[in-house]
Amino acid sequence: MIIMSNKRIRAEQASVARRILQRHASSQKGHNNCWYHPEVLEELMRVFGIEYPTDRNLLPRSEFRLRCQEYECEVYEGRQDKL
Repeated sequence: MIIMSNKRIRAEQASVARRILQRHASSQKGHNNCWYHPEVLEELMRVFGIEYPTDRNLLPRSEFRLRCQEYECEVYEGRQDKL
């Protein structure tokens, strides 16, 4: 009985998580293409009962900007029409 209950809970969690991710993927326009969307992560963590860490251990701003540039290069590589 407990096993079936756990399977049902996991299936429900997976279904909710899929809807969250699909909603996010469907809204990918402009700056929303950026990988940094803490609200999506927080929503998924709530679905699975994971506590959001209070100490986010942020990168130094210079490294954050570098990672953004790397992401941008990956997205635009080979797309001369968008440069």
